[in-house]
Amino acid sequence: MARKICLVTGTRAEYGLSLPILRAIESHPDLELQLVVTGMHLLSCCGNTIDLIKKDGFKIDHIIETLPENKADGAVMANAIGKTILGLTKYFKKAKPDIVIAMTDLGFTLATAIVGAHMNISVAHVHGGEVSGSVDELVRHATTKLSHIHFAASKKSAERIVKMGEEPWRVHIVGAPGLDAILHDDFYDEKTIREKYSLSDGNYIVLVQHPVSTESYQSGEYFKNTLKAVESFGIQTILIYPNADAGSKDIIEIIESNNNKMVKSYKNLPRKDYLSLLKYASVLVGNSSSGVLEAPSFKLPVVNIGSRQYGREVAENVVSVDYNLEDIKSAIYFVLNDKEFKKKAQNCVSPYGDGMAGKKIVEILAGMQIDKKLLKKLITY
Repeated sequence: MARKICLVTGTRAEYGLSLPILRAIESHPDLELQLVVTGMHLLSCCGNTIDLIKKDGFKIDHIIETLPENKADGAVMANAIGKTILGLTKYFKKAKPDIVIAMTDLGFTLATAIVGAHMNISVAHVHGGEVSGSVDELVRHATTKLSHIHFAASKKSAERIVKMGEEPWRVHIVGAPGLDAILHDDFYDEKTIREKYSLSDGNYIVLVQHPVSTESYQSGEYFKNTLKAVESFGIQTILIYPNADAGSKDIIEIIESNNNKMVKSYKNLPRKDYLSLLKYASVLVGNSSSGVLEAPSFKLPVVNIGSRQYGREVAENVVSVDYNLEDIKSAIYFVLNDKEFKKKAQNCVSPYGDGMAGKKIVEILAGMQIDKKLLKKLITY
């Protein structure tokens, strides 16, 4: 009988990281995929990304509606965790997964781990042990303590997980699954992607800036500074809507009121399109984790703004600044023009593995023993 592996996905970015794992599970003869879709995927304001999942050919086993349209604050985010817990409890009782996968550091990630741990189901956490700003930091480490298996993206992350009192045999260094597609899949050629997004020859910027939950009341002002800085260069820009965290409404209002013809905005992009755009872009601006995880593989300069990625391991293609308008403008100018930095970016090495994470994760999940030793956890100190 095939071992049932359940993965819960709730955002477009996390789905992109999950995609290699989902494909590897589906292609494994001894595993059966159970896919639960929730969160941002079901919102029209975020591009109805459930359609992308269907287009990729995956069978969706369960849907949990948790977020209202165009309304996000701390209370909404907390309420969504509760709804996810209720929905997953009902589904797990019926579907009886052998292992559930908790991806990254989001509210539904924590909900997945809470339900799995309480229902005596093995929980595998991907991207634990990392450091970042906002509530994500707290959610990630809480998920680690609720999980039985840890798939770390780097050696430093694995070391942090062990320092949290997790037994070393539970921790596997596999790299970041988001790199799998970059290093092994095909992309659109530059002419094709430029034509698809009406980009003429020359530089273009990709802009992705999400709200930070602990700074949500300032999200609009912070984004205004970023947008002003980008627009000051007069460079064609691909702007992608933020996630649905607290503060997103303020950012979306600014995007929708903007009439600068050099800025083209999109609620969501197919992952192949997004990665192809990164491949040929001049700079990625904002605070997306793709600046940390995916951009080094493209040798793409990144201007990382604010606290969202604070403390993350980064390659030499990243320049980090605060939300100050002049600082952002200076950083963009620097990465576009400084010859020494460009050389460093071209030679940067990602700390996040070799692009084989999906296969490594799935082989471990297929071969591991699910027994009392795995399910009964004790802190090591």
